[in-house]
Order: sequence, then structure tokens, then C-alpha cells
Amino acid sequence: MHEEYEKFAFSEENMPVYFADVIKHVIKRIDHGTVCDLGSHAIGHYWAMGYIERVESYSCYDLSSEAIQLFKNTINNWQTGDLLKKYPVFINYLYDNNIITASPELIEKQLIEKLDVVKVFDFLKDKPDKQYDIVMANESLPVVDSYDELLIAMQTAYDFTKENGLFLSVSSPYDRETDDIIEMQQYKIEGTLSPTAEMMENAIKAVGFKNIDVKSMPIHYENYTQLDICSAYK
Repeated sequence: MHEEYEKFAFSEENMPVYFADVIKHVIKRIDHGTVCDLGSHAIGHYWAMGYIERVESYSCYDLSSEAIQLFKNTINNWQTGDLLKKYPVFINYLYDNNIITASPELIEKQLIEKLDVVKVFDFLKDKPDKQYDIVMANESLPVVDSYDELLIAMQTAYDFTKENGLFLSVSSPYDRETDDIIEMQQYKIEGTLSPTAEMMENAIKAVGFKNIDVKSMPIHYENYTQLDICSAYK
């Protein structure tokens, strides 16, 4: 099933183009403390490249055992030089836009040494046993199928967050339920709710987060035309 899951993986060449706003409004804001990547998929290391030099540690949780295994395989088989060999477009984008300043060798070392928890975690059923300074939910909470489930997922994100901690959410409602979307739903990479920015903001407010800020911006990605980025504090 690993190969089936991997077909949904990103194109390294396109990520900086499509997700420049995520890098600017999310990754760049991760600048201290301990980080929880809630719904890391198989690419927890990918986003961590952009913030690892500024934080104490990062932890990756995902409801998919397949995604977590792929992530573990990447980390366990990491070779010196993989950063520039496997991710040249993204890493150079980060350097060119002053997101990172450390050498590639140091970034690689920190990706391994600062990794804390790697865990299969169902945010609709499981309860957090740790709290973090920053919780990032990057296209992960919207895999729910109802607003009630979104509230449960958001409560989990709240419980993961330390007092005065920062919560960062990225979501993109799809335009229509295509065959690709339906297949992603089967892998829990998408959900049937497809929450709007208003739904996300209401859920964030409902569980108790404060100082909520919501930014919506256009994107041009198959089946998606809008990117919603929310931030809030506990």
C-alpha cells in the first residue's frame, strides 16, 4: 500500500510555486520552542526544513500508518547530502527568500537530532499526551466528514497547544468532488466536509482559541482555487 499512498506525494519542483503563501504565513512564523506537526503526512521533514534551525524540537503525528512509515523510512535512511540531492528546488527557494540561513549540512543534522515524537495518531479518537509551543495543522484537519468532527479535531489541536502557544492551520476547500478527490477521501487525505474559511474560524473560536486571524488567498492547483490560513493563540 506504500506505493499507492506515495502516488499522492507532492512534486518537489512545484511546491514553492503553489505553497509560497504557506511558507510566508506559516513556516516563517515557526520561530521558537517545540513544534507539533499535526497531520504531517509523509513529509514532516519537508516543512521542517524551513523552521528547524529556529526551534528546539519537532514532532510528527498522522492518522495514517502508511504515511508515518514512509516518513520513518526517509529519516532512517537519510544520507549526508540528501537535502541538496533530493530537494534542491525547495531548499534553494528557502535560501533565496531568507527563510533559512544555516548550512545544508546543519539543516540535515538538525532534522535528525531535533526529531522528538513520531506517532500514528487519530485526532478524532486519541488524546494528546504532550503539549507544544506551536501546533501546525497543514491541510490535515479538513479530512473530516462533518462539522462535529471538525470540532473534535480542533479540540485535539487545542489540547496539544501549551498556554499562550500558537496554532497555525492551513486548509483548502475543493471545488467539486472529482474521482481524484474521492480516492483521496479513501486514504483520509481528504474529507467530505471540505470546510470553508468561515467554518475553520468558527471551530477555532468554539474550542477556546483567542486572537484569531484568517487569511484567504487564491491558488491555482487542480481541484482547488482558495487557500485559507488561520492563526490563533491559546
